[in-house]
Amino acid sequence: MAQIDVNIRMDENLKRDFDSLCNNSGLNMAVVFNVFAKTVVKRQEIPFEISMDVLDENTSFDAELHARDPFFNKATQTELRRRIADIEANGDAVLVDFDPTEQEDV
Repeated sequence: MAQIDVNIRMDENLKRDFDSLCNNSGLNMAVVFNVFAKTVVKRQEIPFEISMDVLDENTSFDAELHARDPFFNKATQTELRRRIADIEANGDAVLVDFDPTEQEDV
């Protein structure tokens, strides 16, 4: 299969740290990105959870809004995952009242 070059932009420090981690593992960045791409295509999903739990000075305003929205808090997301699992296991849904503003972050 023909190979092509793919260029990406990333923070210089992140690139240095990532390259070092890859090299320490006996790999290089190209191999790691290829493994990632093949896994995404095979599974048809990103193979890890993308979370906005940590906010820092580089976090966008939109991300901060999402982080403060009760829908995105950990308790609500845990409850939604539990309900999705129940629906997938039982094939039906039980409607109950759930107010995310009354939940504590887990």
